[in-house]
Amino acid sequence: MIKYINENKTFYLSTKNSSYIIKVLKDDMLLHWYYGAKIEVENVDMLNLFCKKEYMQGEFLDKENKKNYVSKDVAPMEFPISGNGDFRIPAIITENKFGQRVANLIYKNYRIIKGKKPLNGLPSFDVDTDNVDTLEIILEDTVSNYEVSLFYSVFEEEDAITRHTEIRNTSDTELKLLSAQSLSMDFQAQKFDFITLDGAWARERHINRRTLSTGTASIESRRGASGHQHNPFGALVDKNTTEDSGIAYGYSLCYSGNFKAVADVDQFGSTRFQIGINPYNFCWNLKAGETFITPEAISVFSTGGLNGMSHCFHNMCKNHLGKSTLKTKRPLVINSWEAMYFNINEEKIENFVNACKGLGIDTFVLDDGWFGNRDDDFSSLGDWFLHKDKFPNGLDKVIDICHKNDMNFGIWFEPEMISEKSELFKAHPDWCIHVENKVPTESRNQLVLDMSRPEVVDYTYNQVADILSKYDISYVKWDMNRNITDTGSSALSAQDQNEFYHRYILGVYNLMDRLTNNFPNVLFEGCAGGGGR
Repeated sequence: MIKYINENKTFYLSTKNSSYIIKVLKDDMLLHWYYGAKIEVENVDMLNLFCKKEYMQGEFLDKENKKNYVSKDVAPMEFPISGNGDFRIPAIITENKFGQRVANLIYKNYRIIKGKKPLNGLPSFDVDTDNVDTLEIILEDTVSNYEVSLFYSVFEEEDAITRHTEIRNTSDTELKLLSAQSLSMDFQAQKFDFITLDGAWARERHINRRTLSTGTASIESRRGASGHQHNPFGALVDKNTTEDSGIAYGYSLCYSGNFKAVADVDQFGSTRFQIGINPYNFCWNLKAGETFITPEAISVFSTGGLNGMSHCFHNMCKNHLGKSTLKTKRPLVINSWEAMYFNINEEKIENFVNACKGLGIDTFVLDDGWFGNRDDDFSSLGDWFLHKDKFPNGLDKVIDICHKNDMNFGIWFEPEMISEKSELFKAHPDWCIHVENKVPTESRNQLVLDMSRPEVVDYTYNQVADILSKYDISYVKWDMNRNITDTGSSALSAQDQNEFYHRYILGVYNLMDRLTNNFPNVLFEGCAGGGGR
């Protein structure tokens, strides 16, 4: 539920068990007023909910009521900017034609929408949801002439609010976007523990809990993908919060590229949390009239400890993520890799599948080694056509064997990668990510395709789609075994090179979107390496 109370210019967002309050001040600044356990806004003393004596100092925000004022440097801002007296981390950094990075974002307008719109080119939680309302708050910058729309979609039953930001260049000159966060939230003088999910391959998502103190704690990825090292997630919890009781604020970013999550504690003990695209090596040249859309973030609140917070995330993901018709029915799969590695053929697969009869296994997955001339890990990535020596008659016989044993058939791809020893590399050596006058850095004997280039995405789609169209395939194991090095694209101009990381992920999303739309009865899942994203 979303309400706007005109008398005190307050937005009230309500889920089943939480409330989120935003207030517009008389000088059109936007303040984050409250997020926590559900309250009825009509019965609350809004001033006591917000103000505390230790903040009664510094510059006036509410200049017509000088009894109730607060320094901009400690005020809980809804979308903080730089250059206005708030010296903490801004949620947006822009650079205008004069090289200036000062902003003056003020409230302009709002609208409340039934449902929620899709994010162009980015994944998001369900758009076909009748019980979701969306608030759009429009801010305008009077320095560099751009608009910012803050979107809040309220999933009432799941106790969740999704957030994203859209920046429109309304000027007649180019605007450099140096940082644009999906979510920023301020808390007044609450002492938190900061929980992140960190690790490495084969030991992902280990709980790391630390007590916040004055200064900054953060996790991030600079690898081109979110990675095993840090999950794009953060939680702020009371020091006494346990698995089953206590306050927990949880945040996650629906994004597969470079991200950053920051918890910053100021000199008065107030905490600012932000999550979004990593500003590292990021600059988007926003031309006149263009709009930049940030990834979608999700926030949840629970008084039921970490378990209550987890349930909110689980319900959101189960109910509102994924497009496959099979997403609610996970198959029990058996994979050829550990049993056969590259040494696969029809006879070995037939013996293997026959031996699985009666075990309740739903799907056999043909792993690495079925394509190109792939007999080891030095060749053929990018050549997504059948290995003629191993499968001279195609895959029909193997699939028939699976069906006779009441099993479906799945297959392995690593679509984003290319081997230097491949037909694709011979034809298009410039399609790998590289910089001039440097030998490309290999990892696992492979390079990464430049998915920021539409022609590369088109080629990869056609290759994968050809296999999925020819054969009765119900499952794809999607791998991604190495991160990006030698960052750059020969298809981008010098001034656009810092757009590469985000453009790469948009290319991957374009490929995934086309495949999942055109093959709705195929379940696509990330494997051990691919799950790192």
